[in-house]
Amino acid sequence: MNQYNIHNIKINPADFQHPMDKNATRLIQSSAAFRKCLEFISKQSLEKQMQCIYRSSLAQLTPKTAPGICRMAEEACEMFGAETVPELFLQRSYTTAVTMMGIEKPLILLSTELLKDIKEEMLWGLIAAEISGIRNGFGEIRFAEWLCDSAGIIPAVISRPLSKLFKEWHKYLQFSHDRAALIAIGDFNKTMCAVLAGEIPMEILMRMDFSDPNCSYMKQSREFLENKGHWTETLRDIKAFSNEGVFYAARYVNLYQFMKNEYWDITEDFMEEI
Repeated sequence: MNQYNIHNIKINPADFQHPMDKNATRLIQSSAAFRKCLEFISKQSLEKQMQCIYRSSLAQLTPKTAPGICRMAEEACEMFGAETVPELFLQRSYTTAVTMMGIEKPLILLSTELLKDIKEEMLWGLIAAEISGIRNGFGEIRFAEWLCDSAGIIPAVISRPLSKLFKEWHKYLQFSHDRAALIAIGDFNKTMCAVLAGEIPMEILMRMDFSDPNCSYMKQSREFLENKGHWTETLRDIKAFSNEGVFYAARYVNLYQFMKNEYWDITEDFMEEI
């Protein structure tokens, strides 16, 4: 019996991937520069080298040391149809983050800060969301981007054409990530608490009703998004260019709309009970 995927959901992440993210992903995957980048990575055995570095410098989580987290990864792979369960590593960091990357053998990095006060079911949602990206090709895109950003590893003739494509991808990928977290957790408020973990103290997040369209956070989010001025748009582009993704206001409103308009129709055929 599943411990975290309690409704025994099995769904292809492509079925709920945000359309703009799907298009940005397709443009990267179909580009000649990306194919050359993957060829370079394979020829130089860069993925194996990365794995060696992490194994030698980070704490790897195993069923013995972190049985719950490893169970989350296994159930998320079953939920989203990922064939390979990622290796899990704990990374000392003061930011709250779960990051998946890799091509043949994906791995997940969990920050120490994230594990401090996040609730178990929220952590489950974040890990599941990262694993959902395996089937959409996020792992290989993230790994290629990471190498392109590391000076001297990927030749400029290959990395330069990809920079604009990566920037566009960062504008939308978190929309798909948040949808996957909601499908895994099955509760909108808890999903938003997971999304905002580290940005707002958890005890305050737990008292907020994000499902209320008239709540203060929704009002301030809509007010921000309705500002279409030049500098607002410029700041959004800068945030995407720096690989920080999109503003939380946009993620919140987008996920709320998905929950209201698409979530139940998409998931009802994949749940045993609800």
